[in-house]
Amino acid sequence: MNTQICICGYDDRQLTAVYEGNTLAELWIGQEEEICVGDIYVAKVKNAVLNLRAAFVEFKQGHMGYYPLEEGVPVHFLNQKKNDKVASGDEILVQVSAQPLKSKEWKLTGKLSFAGKWVVYEPSGNIRGVSAKIRDKELRRHLLALTERENTPAGGWTIRTAAADASEDEILKEMGELAQKAREALNMARSRSCYSRICRGKSRVEELIQRYGPQCSVLTDIRSLYEKLSADYPGIVRFYNDDSWPLIKLKGLEAELERALGKAVWLPSGGRLFIEQTEAMTVIDVNSGKSVGKNQKEAHLFKINSEAVRESMRQIRLRNLSGIIMIDLINMKNKEHIEAIAQQLKEQSYKDPVQTTFVDITGLQIAELTRKKVRRTLQEQMRKN
Repeated sequence: MNTQICICGYDDRQLTAVYEGNTLAELWIGQEEEICVGDIYVAKVKNAVLNLRAAFVEFKQGHMGYYPLEEGVPVHFLNQKKNDKVASGDEILVQVSAQPLKSKEWKLTGKLSFAGKWVVYEPSGNIRGVSAKIRDKELRRHLLALTERENTPAGGWTIRTAAADASEDEILKEMGELAQKAREALNMARSRSCYSRICRGKSRVEELIQRYGPQCSVLTDIRSLYEKLSADYPGIVRFYNDDSWPLIKLKGLEAELERALGKAVWLPSGGRLFIEQTEAMTVIDVNSGKSVGKNQKEAHLFKINSEAVRESMRQIRLRNLSGIIMIDLINMKNKEHIEAIAQQLKEQSYKDPVQTTFVDITGLQIAELTRKKVRRTLQEQMRKN
């Protein structure tokens, strides 16, 4: 499937749209990223709250982060210590693991990881694994064996989904490069001043390009971004230059954005979704609308629910919804139809690039899902602060 990434100016910020084939799959709004998920910093502990097993840490001047003190995760102290207890004033090495979500603090971790195209390396980890999205058992065994060779550097290794299409030599070469990168970063940190960035994570656009690989193209009307990306990713980036008809108009992105922020979404059959975000969870209500009259047919209800599942999963990605998500389906009597809807939800969850888990369909026919929180929802991105 060909993928196009469109990036245009919007209200003094950048609007990024991802099209998978002809389908709009993701929307993002923001400034060019000053801080990226994956950045590694020399940080200073401002307050250690031991009863919460956490510390509040300034990792970049003026930027605070929440640092959980996780059992079994070593703290990378950069100042001399007589014990291993985190205290105010300590300088430690941290990695940005998530954007601020409903709070002012970034989420930080001491579990440093170095991600490549095919492999993720954790120097202090001990788990060897393969992406659950690689389902071929023989391939999984082969890839796992690569991480367990005698000369493999110590630490945790995770084989990524993209490795399914990589050669053994490519994977082993990247493993060596990541281990070397980790050693250099840890050595560099000992001589760098507080608030120094030791390693830079990938920007949102760079993550997308890496995710889709050579099957993607980038179109932008932002000159500075074009020059930067075309230098790093030659051959896939094009500059859009038509002042009379801006890129945002060409793609109709203002209308798409308005729809993605609305509560109601129409389905092809005439049914509707109502999407409500609350503090505790997101609720998606499936409504038959005008599509079903008095002579309701079970097959037609199944059709509406099938459409609702596909569109709900698209909207979840489009709006970047996370946490607990409930989809209130139209009640069906046919058990085979209920099982088919459950299977659709499993398959659609599997396709989401963000970790998404389908839990169950309850007796009240409410589908339960969870989706990992990494970045702000589209609604939160609209706020400039």
